Amino acid sequence: LTFGSARASALIFHQLLPEMLRILTLLTLATCGACGAECGEECVNDVNVASGSSAASRSQSLLQVAKTQTGGYEIGGDNTQSCSYQRERLPTPAECMEAAGALGKNYGFTGSYAGWPRDCFMYRDVIYFNEDQVTCSGRDSARLICKRVETTTTTTTESLPNVVSYEIGAPGFDCAVGHVVSTHVECASSELLTAVGLSFSNWVSTHNLQFGCLYSSSLHSLFFNYYEGGSVDYNYMPVCKTESSPVIRNFNIGVFDTNSCAAGNPIQDVELCREAAAFFGEVFSAEGSYSGYPQGCFKFLNGDVYWNRHEGNLPSPNAAPICMG
Repeated sequence: LTFGSARASALIFHQLLPEMLRILTLLTLATCGACGAECGEECVNDVNVASGSSAASRSQSLLQVAKTQTGGYEIGGDNTQSCSYQRERLPTPAECMEAAGALGKNYGFTGSYAGWPRDCFMYRDVIYFNEDQVTCSGRDSARLICKRVETTTTTTTESLPNVVSYEIGAPGFDCAVGHVVSTHVECASSELLTAVGLSFSNWVSTHNLQFGCLYSSSLHSLFFNYYEGGSVDYNYMPVCKTESSPVIRNFNIGVFDTNSCAAGNPIQDVELCREAAAFFGEVFSAEGSYSGYPQGCFKFLNGDVYWNRHEGNLPSPNAAPICMG
């Protein structure tokens, strides 16, 4: 057949191109390389974001990546599988057709063409969409069609549930896991008593026992000792508390002979002062009203930690304020 115009010749070429691509595929058997059953990262230039949890104690951070098209379409380089920086391939035939119109090019066909670029590409001024995800590859004179995008990353934090558990520890004053229950209210709470399967007897304040919530095997019940800094009776066992997502606080020790925080804020209650003592690996000795010492939580020269209710708030060479933050 003889065609009298270049237009007719171009039409025949575009009609025969799918068969030409199939024949070239059989001859070249081009693949993406040693990447297994799929092209994987050799054929993909997208940002992959895996959801997961962080090691945060009371919350997890979720990384979210969003891509916004900031401009039109453009013709990329040839013999490549990747668009340039802040450029992205067109993932659907519909968008490929839209790009052809925007670029003033003819759209050829949608098909599966081994050995040709994945997704939207241009060959001899005609745009095609390649659905082959396995044996795609860059090719001379085949140029990717890309869109301009801007990547924005946001991090959101969501709270994790805090699962609390209780158990009876080994005889002594400390817990191998978790910490000793340090308030009368919690020691006598229904949640704790249900968890350990015991009843609460009474509270005491004696120097002959360790501080906190204790289990008496002879009485087979719990009681709470308010006295802090007493001797340890190994006939009694502490009630221990563990938390899956505890609130983590940071504490710092100020300068001796001062009455204010060098950093952070004053500790507001005795329970936080006990927590600060544990944070530094020190003993919480007692709470009381001590004139001539800093108000609130302070560390004595011997390392013991005290809670001072006295409002004089005077510096002492023997004490350093403990602050939070």
